[in-house]
Amino acid sequence: YLDSGGNGTCCDVDDDGIDDDDPDAFDNFCENAQLRGVLEDVGYSEGVDLWYVHDVDAEHNELAWAARVGHALDLFASL
Repeated sequence: YLDSGGNGTCCDVDDDGIDDDDPDAFDNFCENAQLRGVLEDVGYSEGVDLWYVHDVDAEHNELAWAARVGHALDLFASL
């Protein structure tokens, strides 16, 4: 289960292997999007053993997390 808010244009300007060089990206959006891609590349499938939630432009704070925690709780309760 990966979850983040934020938004941005993910890129790896400094060539360190992490797509986190957009100064306007926030809430680990780029890192989570990159991790999702890596997991899919090694065989994880969305809705089977990988769940990715991106709340566009949501901030990194308790109010934003509270707004989307229900999705995670419903998911884990159904497994």
